[in-house]
Amino acid sequence: MSKNLKVLANFQSLSEKEDLLKEILIDLMNKSREEEGCTGFELLQKKTDPTSFTFIEEWESENCFSAHLEASHLFEAKKKLKNILAENQEILIYDIVT
Repeated sequence: MSKNLKVLANFQSLSEKEDLLKEILIDLMNKSREEEGCTGFELLQKKTDPTSFTFIEEWESENCFSAHLEASHLFEAKKKLKNILAENQEILIYDIVT
């Protein structure tokens, strides 16, 4: 039996591109919430740095998360992010202990 996963994905926009990044990430979040195996998906914007965003995702299994990484809406979002991100995003994957 596979364990649930918690995923943190961090994004940093270029200066004055944070509203555009937020719009793309909200669309991605809404579509991802409909995916099989998604049990939670939130978007956070850092109070002290409005160009910094973090997704907190929860997936039923590693297989569900892997399927998410192949979803067409994720590829569409990646194309839109090319000239918006200040640096590559960071994705951290954790097993839920309890």
